Amino acid sequence: MIGSFYATEMEGKMRLPIEVWQQNMIVVASANKCQYCASSHSYYSEIFLGIGSDKLVALYEGNWEAAGINKGTKALLEYARKVSLSSYGITNEDIQTIIKAGYDDAQIPEATVVTWHAANRLVSSLSSTPILELATRYLT
Repeated sequence: MIGSFYATEMEGKMRLPIEVWQQNMIVVASANKCQYCASSHSYYSEIFLGIGSDKLVALYEGNWEAAGINKGTKALLEYARKVSLSSYGITNEDIQTIIKAGYDDAQIPEATVVTWHAANRLVSSLSSTPILELATRYLT
């Protein structure tokens, strides 16, 4: 059900580049500590987008430089982390920072929807599989 929401509503109408969309998902998974989402989006990014595991780990840890994140994408990822941790604290200044970084009125809501926590909470609550087992299962 949740997968079909993303496939239908997001992937079919994406306005963000797929790399940025996946990076956003990994940052959100890190903020929410969702093991399943972190491993599944890392797997997709590594296998289909060719992003190396060292860069994915750096991205998960918020080390933008080691992850090779440019200034504009950094602004968007910092916004995603803030939405994940304290959405009530989002200000007009946060939105203006993203606009100045080059994102438009269609991309900002999409980046916000990517932080949708129901999927993270559902998966985290129902999954008792440790992250190392998930990584072994999907990344080897």
